[in-house]
Amino acid sequence: MNVTDKNAHQATPIISAHVSRIIGYINGFVLTTLVGVLGVFTNTANICVYVKMGLSETTNISFFAMSISDLLVSLSAAVAQLTYNPPVSEMKLPSGAPLSEIGMAACFIMFPGMGCSAWITAILSLERCLCISTPLRVKEIFTPKRILIIILITVTYQSVFIFVLFLDPGPPYDVAIQTKSHYFISSFSAPSFVCFFVVLVSTTVLVVRLKQNVEWRNEAAKQSNQNSESSKERKAARNPVTLGRVMISAVSFST
Repeated sequence: MNVTDKNAHQATPIISAHVSRIIGYINGFVLTTLVGVLGVFTNTANICVYVKMGLSETTNISFFAMSISDLLVSLSAAVAQLTYNPPVSEMKLPSGAPLSEIGMAACFIMFPGMGCSAWITAILSLERCLCISTPLRVKEIFTPKRILIIILITVTYQSVFIFVLFLDPGPPYDVAIQTKSHYFISSFSAPSFVCFFVVLVSTTVLVVRLKQNVEWRNEAAKQSNQNSESSKERKAARNPVTLGRVMISAVSFST
């Protein structure tokens, strides 16, 4: 009786393991790889465009650096999906190592690259916020040299963890070690959280300042319209008085 009750309460899967495996192949080898390859081409085009436009403006420098970072992320994501999923991951390199190690090594590049993109997104968001909050001083705060220095600092920070991720665990890279989680937190999770907070605060301030500017413009336009209407009323009231004076003067002159 107990066995029957246990069998009755067992959850049956919605799809079979074979169908789930096919969906995983389509997601990994077709969709994700296609998006990664598309990202490689689009970011390469973006890099060429920003080089043609020149890197004298701070926004061009930031978008150029973000295109390079996204290019590395897209390329590493495509390589990781192609080599880390079976049956390709079960193939062997000439050295005898499985191809899954290449996929894990690509992940070591992908996550720090995403961290660089997060830092640059925060810089762009903060710059747009200051353009509205302090439009006269934003060019003094964000100069091309300062933006370049900030980006190089973030790239150096992320590159340190790329080297540490490769050197500390060592091959095989698909083996889980205790310190690997700390490296991923420092290179991806922590920067993403900080940048998300910066983007959230700067976007909130930007929206508030834009709303205040719109209200100020509407109030200024309303006062301008009121002044214009009052001026027209004074002119309309002044015309009959002037006409009356002219008529009185004419009558007096004739008499």
